[in-house]
Amino acid sequence: MPPDYKDLQNLMENELSTLGSAESKSATSSRMITLELSEFSALPAGTKARLERVEADKLQPGDYVLVNASLAPELRRFVGVQESRLVVASGSRSREVVPRTRLLGRTVEAELRGKMVDPNPKGILQRAAFRFLHR
Repeated sequence: MPPDYKDLQNLMENELSTLGSAESKSATSSRMITLELSEFSALPAGTKARLERVEADKLQPGDYVLVNASLAPELRRFVGVQESRLVVASGSRSREVVPRTRLLGRTVEAELRGKMVDPNPKGILQRAAFRFLHR
């Protein structure tokens, strides 16, 4: 009579489902970081910020994003998408086109004057002003 592997299969299914739910939670989770490289006076280097993973198609113009650079992750502003690549701007407003794979996440909160605030543009007017300045 062949061995019964039903208990082993059930155990493996439970482990895999637990692993899958942990991965989905971590994909949407956020983490606190300290900005190492920033050219923006609103969010200078050393600022504590909360970063969330996000797909590029969920970004809005003006969002502060962290992109992987050669030395360390760099803070940039999202401008748009060009031929399936991201267009980002530095603090001096110079544009850079980077692969989507370099996107580390969006800054959703930053500690400014002891308070956690959302540094990204709010509403249609602020986003329109950002687009105007970065056209």
